[in-house]
Amino acid sequence: MNAVQWLIWLVPEMIKTLLITYGIFGFEFKKWRWWFVVAAYIAGGICLCEQGEDLGIWRTLQGAVIIFALFSGKFGRKLVTFLIEYIAITIVDMMVMSVNMLVTGYEHNFVQSIIDNTFGMVLWIILTVLVYHKRKKVSAFIQTISYGYILLVLVFLLCVCVVAGTSYLVLNGEITQQAMRQTYFFNMLCIVVALVICVVLFYLVFSRKKVQHEKEIEEKVYEREWKRYQSMRSFRHDVKKHLRVLHALGDRGNIEEIRKYIEEIGIEYNQNAVNHTGDFILDYFIDYVINEWKDHADFSYEIDGKFPAEVDLNYRERCILWGNAMDNVKEALEKAEKPFFEIHISHGGRAVFVEMINSCKIKEGNILKTKKADRSQHGIGTANMRDIVKQNGGEITWHYEEGKMHVTISLLI
Repeated sequence: MNAVQWLIWLVPEMIKTLLITYGIFGFEFKKWRWWFVVAAYIAGGICLCEQGEDLGIWRTLQGAVIIFALFSGKFGRKLVTFLIEYIAITIVDMMVMSVNMLVTGYEHNFVQSIIDNTFGMVLWIILTVLVYHKRKKVSAFIQTISYGYILLVLVFLLCVCVVAGTSYLVLNGEITQQAMRQTYFFNMLCIVVALVICVVLFYLVFSRKKVQHEKEIEEKVYEREWKRYQSMRSFRHDVKKHLRVLHALGDRGNIEEIRKYIEEIGIEYNQNAVNHTGDFILDYFIDYVINEWKDHADFSYEIDGKFPAEVDLNYRERCILWGNAMDNVKEALEKAEKPFFEIHISHGGRAVFVEMINSCKIKEGNILKTKKADRSQHGIGTANMRDIVKQNGGEITWHYEEGKMHVTISLLI
């Protein structure tokens, strides 16, 4: 190959590399000063031609020089891109050459090689036009794909390249029929390996998309829960203010205004509340504890069962009973190594049964240590709970067993 042939050969090859790297894989160009590396590579090829040297290895480096000198990116990703491009371009070139041989029956020479390379370049131009609008997605995929995927792709391309190369050499008369028989089983092995890799890649890509889809769903759920949590915090923050306003309206005797105000508060609460038990007051206190502890790595909770609509407790009584119960749960969780709570609700006959279980750490004999600043207030909430339950014809018991506090409540329906 002389210098002129070298330059003619270089044009379609460089165009193919630039098209694939920029238009398909989505790499971005570096600053223009790096073009001198390409210029030096071209000049080096001319010098080797003048000296009559073989350009086999020099021609192989063409893609690497273009990719590493002209495009930005990490070294490992550019190396992978070069290997994929080199094998892919070789496959397309050999397929074009094989088809040309079958149609025209020409003998291999430099002119026919340039024609074949030009046809290959046209195919890459068409492919680039078809996928150009997705180049950013392809680039992101190349930057994040694991090297295991890449290895599978390279092995697949290599198998296809072996089969295509063998076919080309047979058509060109460079492999005899006897040699073809000897390579038949090797070619079949390459085809089988390529098919297996296709199946594996399809499965891996499908699994990746499924995981990505599940991740997107989880992110949406988390975003929705976070908004609900923030809204609930805002609502809880303003509860005392709402009560003051209701108290003021009550002092003035504005019953109709109180009714409207309560309806507005109810709408705001219902937009944010989660129905755990069917009792919106208990649900409110449950949500308060869950939101306080949900970021704790070992925290867990379980709630099952629903209240019937006929439980004969007014709002004040339910607020005292469930508020103090969940306050005790929250205080116990702060001392526990593995915080959790459970609420089980069942009903039968004329009674509803509530069992509340939470992790609990007891010291000083049977006495629960309180964290309240005023220890004189310790036990008042428990006494209030007992009074409320007894006033409504029910029973309440507490007992501690193996790191768990059990509170059992029965109420008449």
